[in-house]
Amino acid sequence: MHMKSIARRRGTTIAAAALSVALVAPMVQPVVTPQTLAKAQAITNNKPADANWTAPAGTIDADGIKNGYVQNASALDTSKHIISGAVGIMETTAPGSLYGKGGLNGVTVLMQWRDKDGSISPVYAAQSQGHGTQRFGTGSFVFDLREPWVDVNGKEHLFDSTGTGSDQQAYRLWVADSDMVNPETGNRLHCTRQVSGLVPGSWTGVAPGSGHYPADASGATQVAGRNIAYTGVFLTEQAPPAAKKSYMAAPEITLDEQGPISNPAVTLREKNTVSGRVWLESTQGDRVVGPVGENRYDKHLKDYNVYLSILTEDARIKAQEIEEQYPENERAGKTKEMLENERANGREPIEKTFAAKTDEDGRYSIRTDGLFNNDSYFYMWVENEEGEVVSGYSANPTPVFQRWTENRGENPGIITGYNPSPANLYNRNFAVIPYTVIQLDITNYDSYENPAPLDAVAELEVTGALPPFEGNKIIWRNETTDKIVKECDVTTLADANACTFDTTTDDKREPGTVYSATLHSGLGDFLASDTFTIVDAMNLNNEPSYDPATTSPGAEVEVPQKVSDLPDGTKFEPQAPKNDAGEPQNGWTVAETPSTEDNPGSLTVTPPADTQPGDYTIPVLVTYPDGSKETIDAKVTVTPKQADQFAPSYENKLIVPGTPAESAPKFKNDKGEDVTVPEGAKFEIPGDYQAPQGYDVKIDPDTGVVTVTAPEKLDKDTAEELKVPVKVTYKDGSVDDAIAPFQLDTDGDGTPDVTDEDDDNDGYTDIVENEAGTNPKDPSDKPSLAGQHDPVGQDINTNVGVVPNSDKG
Repeated sequence: MHMKSIARRRGTTIAAAALSVALVAPMVQPVVTPQTLAKAQAITNNKPADANWTAPAGTIDADGIKNGYVQNASALDTSKHIISGAVGIMETTAPGSLYGKGGLNGVTVLMQWRDKDGSISPVYAAQSQGHGTQRFGTGSFVFDLREPWVDVNGKEHLFDSTGTGSDQQAYRLWVADSDMVNPETGNRLHCTRQVSGLVPGSWTGVAPGSGHYPADASGATQVAGRNIAYTGVFLTEQAPPAAKKSYMAAPEITLDEQGPISNPAVTLREKNTVSGRVWLESTQGDRVVGPVGENRYDKHLKDYNVYLSILTEDARIKAQEIEEQYPENERAGKTKEMLENERANGREPIEKTFAAKTDEDGRYSIRTDGLFNNDSYFYMWVENEEGEVVSGYSANPTPVFQRWTENRGENPGIITGYNPSPANLYNRNFAVIPYTVIQLDITNYDSYENPAPLDAVAELEVTGALPPFEGNKIIWRNETTDKIVKECDVTTLADANACTFDTTTDDKREPGTVYSATLHSGLGDFLASDTFTIVDAMNLNNEPSYDPATTSPGAEVEVPQKVSDLPDGTKFEPQAPKNDAGEPQNGWTVAETPSTEDNPGSLTVTPPADTQPGDYTIPVLVTYPDGSKETIDAKVTVTPKQADQFAPSYENKLIVPGTPAESAPKFKNDKGEDVTVPEGAKFEIPGDYQAPQGYDVKIDPDTGVVTVTAPEKLDKDTAEELKVPVKVTYKDGSVDDAIAPFQLDTDGDGTPDVTDEDDDNDGYTDIVENEAGTNPKDPSDKPSLAGQHDPVGQDINTNVGVVPNSDKG
């Protein structure tokens, strides 16, 4: 499937009437890769599931419990078009064990299914939730698949659990990675077993064991023409490794370097020991209900560290109480809580933690210094050579302390045995699962949004970890003719991603042909797959696209469509904008600009005034005259309002009579840096502003320059100071306010009148002139009473015949 929704997403159908919009229309449910899904809601363990759960972005909500289609256990058998099962901790390998006390609520389970023609569906999502007990208890999930999905040729695909051999429907299950944490412990969860199919995340047929699907049902049941039931996703939980001060370990680790005991089942020379074997599990020969066994496909693991922690007597009693009082899905959390409480009260609950390395046959033995016995409560785990805790099959699927008899039947290989006389435990084995959920995506084409033309080169993106077995390969198949068209041996992810397919190498290709790419393990497992379909339509021969646009909240912006030579009658239908997280946005105004030959499909867009700055995508459904469609994206970046980005100001200016004073605006950005006047800004003086009597105040609307001319006649009542309000309207419509200050300088000496003692510089202070009744702003109007008001700076105590202040001329 096409997994990278960039500027364009290819057409969804040839026949417009054939769409099932509720399921596959891209403007309703954009399709993305499983690994790019939005964060899922949290696991609630044994508590009720999240009532506000929603399917992750890019998936289809097919929750058959939430929508009421399945309301009781009997409906799991009778309802049509469903896949049901449970998800939980792997205390046993029987799917039925996941319902109820072993199940986990609140898990987002994901699923895809594959039709008989090879076409692969979008990703569906459902939440696990309990309704009652037993089969419909905690951990239950139901996928309601009554609505078909429609491919690019208008063909409907309806899941009905039919077919055999290579001509059968198939499915795969996995859990959203963001959900793979136990909220009560903070530990990672790992998918260890899938039913059907056994291999986590692998494809399994509705009638497995034939054709492309060699895996057995391993507990799942099929009612042909109706449903699949008793599927399961089995999870194991890993506590932190010893090197990271695991809470499941004592402060110090005791290392047993003596190597494995040769015959731990019968020896009497060694006492109080635990022995077993560690191997890499292939799952071959183990496709039934029950633990896996050791066979010729498995690999012994050398130099792996096996750890064993034994509780003190007081802590053992508390662990026994946890075992008696709480179901399996709560014990890990209660165990961690108990250990932390003990340590908080100054008591170390773990008597000792031991470790031993495996030999070349994967064997190990741990000598416990006389501690281990029939009643011991202990926990064991395995770490690889890098110190990473590995997941797999064992009698310790979760970090809880228990007696050796607990989960004994789930021990991989031969059942765990105990020799009471020397208190030796043997066959305590660990089958390490090398599989992770692998994703294979055809990145540039798919079967429902992005069909390929006749001359296409399909590209792959394979992520995850390849199984460590020889013979892994990518197989390209013409699903329409059921012929292999290309094979690539794969030893690395780079090998897998380099295995492209050129459709021109297949002379059987034609419109409607479905091609698949599948990753097969060297042991024959159908690990990951994707498909695409060939279509010869207008949506493959035209490339409309949009120039990105930038605007601010509440501001209209044009988003031009760049391609002019589109077929006559091409229609553009803009959909609801989405933010970076893919969430629909409300309140936007999006309309098609009246089309011209140069820009058909151009848009006029206005985000709401309260829109948060960021990048937004407007999906536009393009419908061509032949009925083919595609969805392209118009990108709009919303920046903060310009009024929030700029700060206008004016410097104080002096007004000298006879010379107009001008003041130009200055702007700083939100970093405090000087910038030029923002493009498109307009300036005005509010209409309610009244200039002081006699003053003439003007503003240039484009530059913002304020010009003030003083009155022709000045007197003592003339205003000496003006604060001119300026309204700045930016291009985006946001508004700022500024003040342009001016001060009168009657005599032009550079000192404003508000601080000048002699405004007109006629030698008499303003105080003197005001008292004398003369005009302090007119140098020709001086006080007339000589000796009563002496000019500023003159000495009245003069001698006859001496010129006063002769040094001043």
